[in-house]
Amino acid sequence: EDLKRQAAAWSGLIGLDLAKEVTSGQSSVWRETPWVWNEGYGERGVPSMHVVAIDYGVKRNILRLLAGLGAKVTVVPAKTGAEEILAMQPDGI
Repeated sequence: EDLKRQAAAWSGLIGLDLAKEVTSGQSSVWRETPWVWNEGYGERGVPSMHVVAIDYGVKRNILRLLAGLGAKVTVVPAKTGAEEILAMQPDGI
């Protein structure tokens, strides 16, 4: 019964800004590539494209895969504005 009361009293997720809890505090360049057996994680070489990833709780493996494809990956906080992102001249967002 106590659990039922707690569940009924829960305010839910509406109106919460959960991105601010998980986003990075500043922009950074991601260099780590996917893990390879007997080698571990690698680091990308000369980038062939530039991708900006907006961090709403980004999965690191997605960043690794992009770097593994040869992308320079710039991770920006969730509150970064469009003008700032476009000023980075990315090939993809």
